Amino acid sequence: MKEAKCPGCGRPLSQHLHNSRLGREETVDDYTAWSMECPAQQAIASGQAQWNSANKSAIDSHARGNGPDPRMGTFWLSQRAGESLPQPER
Repeated sequence: MKEAKCPGCGRPLSQHLHNSRLGREETVDDYTAWSMECPAQQAIASGQAQWNSANKSAIDSHARGNGPDPRMGTFWLSQRAGESLPQPER
């Protein structure tokens, strides 16, 4: 069990159960949550919303059980100016 990782944060589970620095089991008050905004992920979210809007009828049809899911096999990438998209290996 000492080697097991927490499924939430990936830290060793033993640190949650007994943190030797604190001398006790960890609590939520021992952590601070942070967030940051990723412009690349925001661009992907915007592109997904546009794509969903453009493909609304096919998505709705699939939701009613008529036809394939148009989202299957769709992968999203972000690209900055000067970056090239990944190329398949030959």
